[in-house]
Parts: sequence; structure tokens; C-alpha cells
Amino acid sequence: GKISKRVLKISVKYVTLFINPIPERMRVREKKGRISGVIQVAIVEDEPSYTGRLKDYFARYEQKTGEKFRISEFRNGLDFITNYSAEYDVVFMDIEMPLMNGMEAAKKLRKLDEAVTLVFVTNAAQYAVAGYAVDAMDYIVKPVDYFAFANKLDKVVRKLARKDRWFCIPSEMGMARVYVSDIYYIEGLGHHVIFHTSQGVMQVRSSMKSIEEKFADENFVRCSSSFLVNLAHVSKIMQRDVFVAGDVLPVSRSKRKNFIDSLTAYLGGRTVNG
Repeated sequence: GKISKRVLKISVKYVTLFINPIPERMRVREKKGRISGVIQVAIVEDEPSYTGRLKDYFARYEQKTGEKFRISEFRNGLDFITNYSAEYDVVFMDIEMPLMNGMEAAKKLRKLDEAVTLVFVTNAAQYAVAGYAVDAMDYIVKPVDYFAFANKLDKVVRKLARKDRWFCIPSEMGMARVYVSDIYYIEGLGHHVIFHTSQGVMQVRSSMKSIEEKFADENFVRCSSSFLVNLAHVSKIMQRDVFVAGDVLPVSRSKRKNFIDSLTAYLGGRTVNG
């Protein structure tokens, strides 16, 4: 019958984007922002003195708060965008730079990575208005003092703490960042697995067994040998089928009891392993 208790209603429009199989295993980043350790930072700034000042401020913030940062430096937007991979949690971007300015780099960044937090560092506050077009979280006006910097960084850290675990999945354009909560279900197909997500469909080379182990603590359960389902996106279950984000998946006889038990535990407020 239909499950009504605490069932998440799916409202995200499903868009399919096929990405060619990549002969590379999925790289997993086990992190939850500030909770799990080091925050990955990119500083894109053409003036070495300002890069040095920002690094000093990060070190001071580390000493005061206990947060840990790993910082990468780039001298202009072109160097940053070239061979970009979605490994950063936050980008501090100057706007006025040679070769490619910060606004143009930010537009290209958003085509590669919609999730990374972006903070502009600028000489003029009027540039901040344009930041809305590229979903910039905030801006800092030069000359930067520590207390203004720390205030902005507090906001960044709080935002990162609210994000769930994410995975980097190889794609034709580099590495796509996918949050666990955005994955509807995972399908096994030969030597590949297909991620059905709110961002589209992504296919990588891996085994279902390996993927199931990586998602063991994330409320993902098999409904059959070929499908691993995110229980948060289950809207209805029937005798032989489960409805997930608008798709109907088969529930095999051998997996049915464990799947139902796991779903019941999840709806009761416990993890499937809890």
C-alpha cells in the first residue's frame, strides 16, 4: 500500500543529461565541511601582497577557532579555470585581474561547479551587485582587515557545516560534485554504475558492491541486485515496485524484506544501520 508517514514529496524537476562512460573509478571525498576536517580553499588574486595577507588571516583564524584549511593559490582567473576540478569548498576571488577577470572566471566556474562557495575580494563595493549573477555568497572590500575577513569566514564555515557529504564523479568536463542528498538512486549496469541525480544521469566505471560499501552509512538500500535506492526519495512502495523520484523500480523477492525493514526504520527516524 501507499506509505504516508513522513514521506518526502518529490518536487525537483527531473532532467536527464547523458555523460559518456569514463574509464576511471569514482573518487570519493569523505567530508562534511567543518565537521570532518580540512576545508579546501582557492585564493585567486594577482597581487602577491594580498594573497599573503589572506593566508595570514586564514592562519590566524585557524589558531582562534581550530578550523583547518588547505589553500591553493592562483594568479589570475585563467589559471584557475584551466583544468579546474571540483575539489574546493570555497573560492576567494579578486575581480580586477589580467588575462581573465574575476567576474568572467566566476561565470565559467558556475558552468563547471554550481555548488562551490564564492566570495569576491574587490577594490570597489559596486562590483558586489554583479555577484548575484554568479551566486556569490559575499564580498570583501580591499583593503581587507582581519575582523571583516573573520566575519565573512564565519558565514562560510557555518554554510559548509550544513552541507552533507559529497562525491566527485568524473565527467567529460572534469569532476562533477554531487551531494548525497541529491542522488535519487544508483543503477548497476555491467562494469559501470549510473547515478540518477537532481543534476542528471552520470555514469562511471565501478562495481555495485564497491558503491554499496561507500554508501553504507547514507540510508541507501538495495531493492534489487541492480538498484541501490536513497530512502529519502521513496514516495510509494507496492508489492513488486518502489516509486523513486518519479521512476518505478522493481523490488526483488530476495531483497523485499530487508528493503521494507530498512524503509520502516528510516521513516521511524533511525538510520538503516541504527
